[in-house]
Amino acid sequence: MRYLAVPLLTMLAAVEAMAGQELPTAPGRGEPAAAMQMVLPTLAGIWAYSNPNAKKNGDVYQWVAARAEITQEGDKVQGKYECTYAVPAGEKLNPKVSFSFEGRLVSEVVSFDLKPPLKGNFKILKTSAAELAVSYFIQNAAKQGINFGEIPENDPQPLARLAQ
Repeated sequence: MRYLAVPLLTMLAAVEAMAGQELPTAPGRGEPAAAMQMVLPTLAGIWAYSNPNAKKNGDVYQWVAARAEITQEGDKVQGKYECTYAVPAGEKLNPKVSFSFEGRLVSEVVSFDLKPPLKGNFKILKTSAAELAVSYFIQNAAKQGINFGEIPENDPQPLARLAQ
């Protein structure tokens, strides 16, 4: 995802530079100038992934299904994420990952803290109006009985918006 590096860094630098400052107002209107307003992506909805033919391929367990339910009010986001991995019947790994997350939107790539008892983060990149790319890292996965504690940022999982 090299194409995001410059816009994301530019946006993050702008957000950091503006932290704690009031936005300039449009002349005679008392409203923030349109050029200075951040456009927040709409993440609210139900997002899903399905691969009924998923299997274990060497040491890699493919995703069978995933679902994220996200609510958003302004820049505040909350959600639940569940994923099932293709664990063969004879293996004693827990095929399910489930957690909740919350946080605020600050750029086109957002990272949310996982809700306790889990520790970690859930990252979302909205790639289009109909698709998200998600990754996560759970710091205390083994302690919580979760065998699949990471989807790396360099190989995110695609989720498609479900019709509502």
